[in-house]
Amino acid sequence: MSSNGFLASPLSPAALSPPTTPGSEYKIDASYLSPNVNMASRLEAATKQFGVLLLLSEDFVECLSGPVRERVGGG
Repeated sequence: MSSNGFLASPLSPAALSPPTTPGSEYKIDASYLSPNVNMASRLEAATKQFGVLLLLSEDFVECLSGPVRERVGGG
């Protein structure tokens, strides 16, 4: 449970940004999250399509160290 008392999915914008009060002078521009949330949603849907527990994007695999990359098949 988050500090504001709400449950948030790990990929939701609420989990990725601090809560704000409506009308607050501090606004959060979440537009930069949209492509990442969209990719996460597509990967989640693809896990069901392929019947696997986890899929990693190419961008994510490129961030892994060499030995870990080889272990996950990203050679």
